[in-house]
Amino acid sequence: MRQHHPHASMDAVEAAQAAWQKKHESWSGRNPALVARVAAGPKRQLPESWDSTIPNLTTESRSRARGFRAVLNAIAAKLPELIGGSANLAPSNSTIS
Repeated sequence: MRQHHPHASMDAVEAAQAAWQKKHESWSGRNPALVARVAAGPKRQLPESWDSTIPNLTTESRSRARGFRAVLNAIAAKLPELIGGSANLAPSNSTIS
């Protein structure tokens, strides 16, 4: 049985942290506006007119899956920090991006 060595695991943690930091810095350079928004932290307030692009759906005009996709995508355009979806139904309602 292999012995657990605390220094070896700390080396792995530090290497993983350094790799993540490098990726994050690269991403941050490409996405400064999103970085600023995330850095501001959750304010528990919705931005003004966050719902202005939500489509007006009727039961005749859309299936539930297509309606869900349209609404979720409209909200996500205004709230990039939104995390949503529908687990195993994501392929059928196109919520995977």
